[in-house]
Amino acid sequence: MSTERPNTARLKETLKKLREERKETLARATARHKEWQGTRKKIRAQLAAGETTVPRLAEATGLPTDEVLWHVAGMRKYGLLEEVGRDGEYPTYRLVGGDGGGGDSQDAESE
Repeated sequence: MSTERPNTARLKETLKKLREERKETLARATARHKEWQGTRKKIRAQLAAGETTVPRLAEATGLPTDEVLWHVAGMRKYGLLEEVGRDGEYPTYRLVGGDGGGGDSQDAESE
């Protein structure tokens, strides 16, 4: 094993170059993350009013049903909401903890 330390100046220069090369990708990813946060906020606001289904969430938020379902699946996976029953053929969901979903804990999700 070598105990040699990397050249700090060279490392800094390499990181600076990588940041510059990937600036657009990072900006797109950041924008998409902010959009997802807004979508999750809309979903949590609707669920804070009570249990509901994906189609009702989609109608109330004005988002496509498939997009709402995708977010609901992620929120369920990370314990932010739970399935509590059925309304006809659709599962009914509610927030876990009753406090609006636990703040920004969805940021821990890797999507």
